[in-house]
Amino acid sequence: MTLDADRILVLGATGKTGRHVTDALRAAGVPPRVGVRRPAASHAVRFDWHEPSTWAPALDGVGAVYLVKPPIDPVPPITALLAQARDLRHVVLLSEMGRERKPADDPERAVELAVAGGCQEWTLLRPSWFLQNWGPDGTWGEQVRRTGEIVLPSGDARFSLVDARDVAEIAATALTAGSGLGALTLTGPESMPLSELASRIAAASGRPIRHVSPTLEESQAQLRASGAPEAWIRYLAGIEADAAAGVCAPIHDDLRRLLRREPRTVQEYVDEHACFWARPVAP
Repeated sequence: MTLDADRILVLGATGKTGRHVTDALRAAGVPPRVGVRRPAASHAVRFDWHEPSTWAPALDGVGAVYLVKPPIDPVPPITALLAQARDLRHVVLLSEMGRERKPADDPERAVELAVAGGCQEWTLLRPSWFLQNWGPDGTWGEQVRRTGEIVLPSGDARFSLVDARDVAEIAATALTAGSGLGALTLTGPESMPLSELASRIAAASGRPIRHVSPTLEESQAQLRASGAPEAWIRYLAGIEADAAAGVCAPIHDDLRRLLRREPRTVQEYVDEHACFWARPVAP
């Protein structure tokens, strides 16, 4: 695949990794097409998982795509999307650490198999948990800032926490490569329990921060009480159970090898965002 002949589409372009993938491609001199619900820029096209009519126009002429799957029931839309992508040669899929251990009917593993079986070239990115989950714009960032608590049923299990910007850099490398890079497990350079992450945030921000570990059942009950959809609860329960079992504890070398530098550390991320956690949200 040559960059002159094929265009690159970034899905999830406003998300945790997608915006950094876009930035990395632009920095490399390869400005991508970005798929968003409400396009405003000239390089943006409309793409909405809930509106299949937007898929084919967004994929028209695209040879490589950064694919962030929909969070709930991802197999049918991914399968339909791949069937519509006539010019597509290479898919770079954002997956999760440990999915290769799952049975073929696990939804996220099934998406991996659909991509690997239906594309000429493919790259599967399997990152550990993102540091960004607990920072600005993260899923639990505001909760940590408001309550001073990291709430996750992981006990003393360790996490090889990774910076989403490093993962995005590898995605950009894959999208501009001449062939797929296969399955990659992307982790940070150290592994620690969330109690250690909480201690580091506390030291950097000057506020008491602690890790609270409910049971898996308690965590699911809290999600139901908040009105979360059952499909989302099942998905989150699965990755929480994996985390508690230590699936995301090992440190792998794929990220350092492909970056050709050391990955960002937990301490670097914490120091960078200390001011965010230092300002509690008013009740």
